[in-house]
Amino acid sequence: MLWEPLEITQGTPVMFPEEGPHAGAGVVARMREIGRHIETAQEVVTARPVLAAEADLLGEALGSVVM
Repeated sequence: MLWEPLEITQGTPVMFPEEGPHAGAGVVARMREIGRHIETAQEVVTARPVLAAEADLLGEALGSVVM
């Protein structure tokens, strides 16, 4: 999940990542559009048990681990 602080994007053309003139653009490009330059990024990968609805869609058994 990507998290963009509303205090940075509120009222800008990139406030809603899937709407407006920059819809679907990557976060680095969208932040550049509002004068923010990304120098570093941190990715945190986690695993958790699959939810029942996800298990059905993925063809996995309950208790399987997903990332």
